[in-house]
Parts: sequence; structure tokens; C-alpha cells
Amino acid sequence: MVEQIAQIKSSFSTKTTKKVVFLMLSGGKDSGVAARLLKDAGNEVIGFFIKGWAPPGLKCLEPPEMQDAQEIARVVGIEFFPILNWSEHFYNAVFDPMLSGYLSGITPNPDALCNREIKFGLFANFAFAKGADYIAS
Repeated sequence: MVEQIAQIKSSFSTKTTKKVVFLMLSGGKDSGVAARLLKDAGNEVIGFFIKGWAPPGLKCLEPPEMQDAQEIARVVGIEFFPILNWSEHFYNAVFDPMLSGYLSGITPNPDALCNREIKFGLFANFAFAKGADYIAS
């Protein structure tokens, strides 16, 4: 998997002059529609499933969500990489601050933390380092 991701740039740079979009593909409707719209607009779209964090013992939805994301990629006709495992960073940057917020009497916004830390942090840095022109989710 790591070697595949390391070779992403070379796999699309020789195939296309289209804009390359790295898409966080969750398996849900929003990212599935984004995949179709971006592909129909003429972009080279590459989907990635991101593994978040779940406490030990909690039944995680990761396998069915990842399978849904993979099926969306297949139907839309885009390349798909099943897991970028950023669970430790997700815990430290999103879950732990959210829990600390609750314990200190505030109502945290984990979506804003996830956007800043994961989507526009780790994922954007990863995508642009690998040669993407844009990111989407």
C-alpha cells in the first residue's frame, strides 16, 4: 500500500493532462456525488478512504464504509486507495480536544477540528506533496 501511494504521481502524470483531484471518499452520499461530479467535469479523480479513531471494543463501521467507498469508486470509474491510517493523529488532534472541551464545560465542534487537522491539514499536505491539483471530500 505504501509503495502504491508513493507511486501515485507517476501513475497519473503520464496518463493525463487533466486536473488531478484527491478525494476523501467516505462511502457516504456526499463524497459519492462529489466523485461523480468531479469526474464528469473532466478531472482525474483519485479516492482515498481515511481511517479515523474508535475506542477499543466499540464496533467500528470502517469495513462496511470502506466497502461502500470502494464500490462508489468502481461505479464512478476512479482509482481508489482503501486506507490512509491516521487514527493516532485523529485521536490527538480531534477526539482528545473534543473530550477535554466537554470535561471543561464547553461544547466543542469536532467537525471543525477534523476539517482543520485532517482534511485541510494532513490530507491536503499529503495530496499536494503527491502532485494533486485540488482536494475534495
